[in-house]
Amino acid sequence: GFEAILDTWRVDPALRSVMPLWAPLHALPVRPKDTPWAKSRGFADGLTILYSGTLGLKHNPALLVRVAEHYRARGDIRVVV
Repeated sequence: GFEAILDTWRVDPALRSVMPLWAPLHALPVRPKDTPWAKSRGFADGLTILYSGTLGLKHNPALLVRVAEHYRARGDIRVVV
């Protein structure tokens, strides 16, 4: 993780703090996706690949484009940014 990068940069551990951005997946409850909100946006059926992170040039948005292009022909998969 990011701690290893900070180690390679020789940042003193006493001077740094890394906060995780997401809860552990096992702590997130699985909820039904067939909701009025999902239905109104066409997300209730099929698989949705959702990117919810920061979006800027340094975050490689071209990767998201490649993912979307890869699944373009699949009617059961959508990529949402």
